[in-house]
Amino acid sequence: MDLDLWIVKVKEGQHLAEHELQSLCEYVKEILIEESNVQPVNSPVTVCGDIHGQFHDLMKLFATGGHVPETNYIFMGDFVDRGFNSLEVFTILLLLKARYGIECLLDLADAIKFEHVGDLSTDAFFALFPCCDQLNE
Repeated sequence: MDLDLWIVKVKEGQHLAEHELQSLCEYVKEILIEESNVQPVNSPVTVCGDIHGQFHDLMKLFATGGHVPETNYIFMGDFVDRGFNSLEVFTILLLLKARYGIECLLDLADAIKFEHVGDLSTDAFFALFPCCDQLNE
């Protein structure tokens, strides 16, 4: 798994192959299982929320605020839906988490749900549709 190569690839607007994305998800899952629910935050830190699949806005944020690991980030959820690039947003955040760990904290409790919808399992299920559609294309 060449995380640095994959980061460059995704930042250039390319998708990872399905088997690469599956490996990445498994890898990040193991990281998250090992992490405490409460994480120390190294300051200064940039707190971000409501990216909503806006990949180009996320890239502008990095260009303006600094790239991981030079800048510490906390991403507060709402990574997907609304924008056209949900797969790219979620993939780059997973890659940054896998590569840099503590410098890129992800709040996954609210990560993939739509706002104003009650059932979390339904939210997560329907929020994944944009990512699945992009991956299938």
